[in-house]
Amino acid sequence: MFFKTKNLFSLLKSKSSFLKENIWVIFTEYLWLFGVFIISVLYSRFYGTDALGVFSYGTAISQIVILGLGSAFGNLIMRDVGTNSKLNEVYLKKVVQIRGVIILFTLLIVVIIQHVFFSLTNTQNFFFILILIVAKGFDALCDTFYMIYLSLKIYKKYSFVKTLHTLATILLVTISCLLNYSVLVTYLVILANSLAFFVFNIYFFIKLRKEMNNIESPQLNSAYKIKTPASITFRYLAKEIWPLLLSVVFFQVGSRVNTLIIFGLMGSISLGVYSSGLMLITCFTAAAPFMGIVLFPVLNRTFLENPDRLSKFILKVIPVIFLIGAAVMFVCYLSIPIAIKLMKNLPEYATAIFAIMIWVIPFNYVIGIINSLFIIIQKQKTGMLVTFVIMVVNMVLVYFGALYFEIEGVAIASVVGSIFQVALFVIIYFYLSNKSFQIKSGV
Repeated sequence: MFFKTKNLFSLLKSKSSFLKENIWVIFTEYLWLFGVFIISVLYSRFYGTDALGVFSYGTAISQIVILGLGSAFGNLIMRDVGTNSKLNEVYLKKVVQIRGVIILFTLLIVVIIQHVFFSLTNTQNFFFILILIVAKGFDALCDTFYMIYLSLKIYKKYSFVKTLHTLATILLVTISCLLNYSVLVTYLVILANSLAFFVFNIYFFIKLRKEMNNIESPQLNSAYKIKTPASITFRYLAKEIWPLLLSVVFFQVGSRVNTLIIFGLMGSISLGVYSSGLMLITCFTAAAPFMGIVLFPVLNRTFLENPDRLSKFILKVIPVIFLIGAAVMFVCYLSIPIAIKLMKNLPEYATAIFAIMIWVIPFNYVIGIINSLFIIIQKQKTGMLVTFVIMVVNMVLVYFGALYFEIEGVAIASVVGSIFQVALFVIIYFYLSNKSFQIKSGV
């Protein structure tokens, strides 16, 4: 184990280290999250709690449906375009069209829900929500361009465009608020900015077209046929994407049903403690999915060249990522007293609950790295089934934990669920690897 860890640290320090190459990717993603936080604060300070609630509601719908379902295309783009750089244009056109349909579908569903269930709700707020959904829809279309740039490892250009996008959004909203413009003007500013960057990405993509088409693709193992632009049809995308879409749905259900179970069995106070603990953990695990984004091209290229090397790399990377997560958990533990003071009005037992819940952090860092393994090895259906099993097991653990041990049981169940998720991912992956992707030595 020591030598494996030492070897990976040598990789991180090397000139071609993915950490060195991708540090701006991590910074860019953090900045994007920070931008959402800043805009939320501005809405609260300048327009009041009601405006913040409308903004949060519209953002939540967009994240769950538009960005949530759309995110399923991210790894597919990174896998296939990373295999053949000439697929970039056909993928962009088709995924933008599909995401456009998702945006229209979301608007239709929101209108129907509004008409059937909330006909007496403030019409003006409803109009604001529709504007925000369209704006976030254009952001999702921009995200398709960003995934193309990431898949081709054009990291600096990706960071430049997305950082500019984020900073422009923060700046324009800040100016609108400081000039005391109405909330409608601020929403329209967000919409105009999102539309402008969609147009800018089209221009930027056209400008980079020649460079992207000439990017060298990895040397594939003889067992794999390289895909051509003609093979990327809507039928192919539907076949490849539906397990990923269901995986997203299972994840959303599994991550949100816990709050219903806790509220139903223990009430709002326990749910408040649990939610506060999740907020604390989220602050310290935000880097985990970004590390997965950074590592995806490395894992995909390694698999395409030699699947056996990917298995060895996974065995090397998991202990190191776990140690990083453990270090983050220690820092999180030290911050618990500060978090308790900032959140206020939490019961005394919250400290003990937080101390249990933070044990998920090292496992969440590992999950952030390995959750894309099944799409890399082209076994999305298996990944979907694994995600379904994890969802069911987590729901059972939380239910019985809450039923018999109350909030302490829920905290322990969340840790056990994370351990189970890591174990199941790794076991199934290595089972498939040994069964289907054995490579002869010397290949």
